[in-house]
Amino acid sequence: MMVEASGRELVSVDPQTFSGSDSGTLVVIAFTGDIIPYQVTETPPPPPSGLVLVQSPSEDCRGDIDRIGEVLTCTFTNEYRVAPTP
Repeated sequence: MMVEASGRELVSVDPQTFSGSDSGTLVVIAFTGDIIPYQVTETPPPPPSGLVLVQSPSEDCRGDIDRIGEVLTCTFTNEYRVAPTP
């Protein structure tokens, strides 16, 4: 997984890349100023033959952080479905 944050007030993102975890991973985005836009992305392995991956990130996987101490929870739900036949 990767966390991207931008803005001239951005100080650091720690960790910026990490493996997914059922128990979660705490990521700290340090900034000065008012608002920092951020986005969490996931690059999963290719799906098994005959299946397609449907990814559903939760609402908190992208947006703006505008308060010190703000806690957001980003969850990716990955579901494999049978690939449509041509």
